[in-house]
Amino acid sequence: MTDLKDNIREGEIMAPRLPPQLQNAADNFFNTKLIRTPGGSDRRKKQIDLLGRRAMAGAFRDMALNPASVVPGKRGEAGLRKIGEEKLK
Repeated sequence: MTDLKDNIREGEIMAPRLPPQLQNAADNFFNTKLIRTPGGSDRRKKQIDLLGRRAMAGAFRDMALNPASVVPGKRGEAGLRKIGEEKLK
């Protein structure tokens, strides 16, 4: 993590740039022209195309969960609790 930007302006990201091949993969994640399906079926291509259009339209923007609502206890507490003890004979 030594290539983080530390002199950024408001609105810029601190994360380093992806290598060109990874950036290309990220940009073309929903590109159905690059998907190869066995048997020539277009069903998978149509599913990914629909998913991509929905994602770009913002259909999934409110689907994130607050971690505090999922993890029991207060901040700093262990995630596991001891409920009881059982002695084996």
